Amino acid sequence: GAARGGAMGDEYWLVAAKNEGAPGEEAARATFEALRREMSGLADCHRFEIPELRVGTLEKLMAAGDLLNKVDLNVEAALRKIERTFEELKSGGLGENAKLGVNQ
Repeated sequence: GAARGGAMGDEYWLVAAKNEGAPGEEAARATFEALRREMSGLADCHRFEIPELRVGTLEKLMAAGDLLNKVDLNVEAALRKIERTFEELKSGGLGENAKLGVNQ
């Protein structure tokens, strides 16, 4: 897709291209040079590297995201219970100036 940035009216495009031939640095360089030649006079082309992901990185990230969601739900439930308990105690005679704290 295109993104606007820089000077007014500038447009930037991110293009992913499959390597010509075997995978590897030489094939990637050849693919980029072919793209640069085709775009000559139409656009400036700049190459940037995307690092290889280690095996299991995505799976670990997904598992961590799931765990974070579970923990978030448990913490929210505990806080809601504390809030309800405080409101019940306050309405039960502690008064408007009641404070909830540890060891009080």
